[in-house]
Amino acid sequence: MYYNNNFVSKNKKDFKIKKMKIDNIKKITTRIKKLKIILDLNLHIELLDKKHEFTCKTLNFGKEEFNLFLNYDAYNNMTSGDGVTYVVTNILNGKENIIAYFQLSAFALHFKDEFDFEDDKVPKKKKKTRYIPINSFLINMFAVDKKYQDSVCNGMIVSDIIFKYIIAFIEEMSKTTIGGKIIILCSVKDAISFYKRNNFKPLNEYMTLFDKYIDGEKPMYLGLYDLPLLEH
Repeated sequence: MYYNNNFVSKNKKDFKIKKMKIDNIKKITTRIKKLKIILDLNLHIELLDKKHEFTCKTLNFGKEEFNLFLNYDAYNNMTSGDGVTYVVTNILNGKENIIAYFQLSAFALHFKDEFDFEDDKVPKKKKKTRYIPINSFLINMFAVDKKYQDSVCNGMIVSDIIFKYIIAFIEEMSKTTIGGKIIILCSVKDAISFYKRNNFKPLNEYMTLFDKYIDGEKPMYLGLYDLPLLEH
């Protein structure tokens, strides 16, 4: 890599920082050049059904565990109460193509309540930490078909468009089907920036899932409604 002498800082630390910035810009530029253009999206969400079975076996979500989950575990989970899977389709020219899926289950995010320790009327021996459960939706799985990964539509990243559509679907569900104030998920390291970009936040010190997640994953949440407890 060639650097103009006028650009290079005399300070070696500054030089390293500037080199890193240039390298990052090159990586971003290279990725932008590789982005695929999707001309139109007409999204629809429906419950996973046996009618999707053949189509699901032809899809590739980039990782084998995502493919296996949709074709095997998703159906089993729906008959055992472990989670309900939905497919996201793109309807073009009357043809419906599955481009993503997600699984939901009921959950509760617990907030640590230490008001006993702030209330002088509570005897010292009876003071204890309590936990307030908040009705929540848990996104167990979310995957986008490889053909729609690293792609844009009308200037927006397609994965973001799909995920925002899913969030709107869940919010509507919270008003018409089953109550829930928060959406929770546990992100792998590589996806944290994606979820942050879509307004998810890491759990704070007052929130807990009671270790109901895999080591190495980061629990994150999105509030669907104004909730004072979220403002801690």
